[in-house]
Parts: sequence; C-alpha cells; structure tokens
Amino acid sequence: MTLWTDIFSGLNNIENITLNANYGNICGYTYNDLLTIFEDHLKRADM
Repeated sequence: MTLWTDIFSGLNNIENITLNANYGNICGYTYNDLLTIFEDHLKRADM
C-alpha cells in the first residue's frame, strides 16, 4: 500500500450520520432551529 491508498481506502467506509440524532447539532437542524430560525419560512410553506 502507498500513502495515497491508505488515505483514500478509509473514504470507502463512510457512514451517513446526517439523520442520526446523536449528531443532529453538527449535521443538521435541531428542533429549536425549526422553532426559531425557520419559523417565518415554515409559516409560509405549503405543506
């Protein structure tokens, strides 16, 4: 293995944590964000 093989082989094992509640504060929006930051946008949303 070369240096580049070592670096990029780890990229093949990526885990999607975007919907994992444990990582919500760094990867997505919190419930508080929805109530405060997005409040006006959600009022106008056609749901």
